[in-house]
Amino acid sequence: MTRASITGGVNSEVAFLHSDQFIREIELSLSMDDLNKLELRMIIEFTSLVNDFRQNEYSQTVRSAMNYILSHLKEPLSLSSIAAALFINPSYLSAIFSKETGTTLTNFIKTNRIDESKWNLCYTDNSVANISLIYQFTSQSYYISCFKKLKGETPLQYRKKHLSV
Repeated sequence: MTRASITGGVNSEVAFLHSDQFIREIELSLSMDDLNKLELRMIIEFTSLVNDFRQNEYSQTVRSAMNYILSHLKEPLSLSSIAAALFINPSYLSAIFSKETGTTLTNFIKTNRIDESKWNLCYTDNSVANISLIYQFTSQSYYISCFKKLKGETPLQYRKKHLSV
């Protein structure tokens, strides 16, 4: 399903992040009934990822910006640095990104950093403070606040639910 979603246009890092989570859930499953339910969730989620990508059909500029961001989440990112990397005007990038995606570039970066940080919470023993630094959050409290706003729970609550280490 992971490879099929990538073929369908989903960014490979996003697809493999979802795959890693499902692999963990498979390993924790206790019955065939659990596995059958998980299989259905996997089909729905990977299909939804492809559908989201295809429905939006972003311009090449926006797709390039998204791919650049997803490849550099652990590095400092700004509108001007992304625009420079893509050789386009920052104002144009900001306007077209917001228009096509319905969100700001900053929000897209923050959301994807939070999503990727979930892997670190589950598969490493890095502290929340260290994870907030890895993903370029200005402080641990800001990371926790963003995480809770987007995921409905704190990073430590998420870690306790999904702990793999």
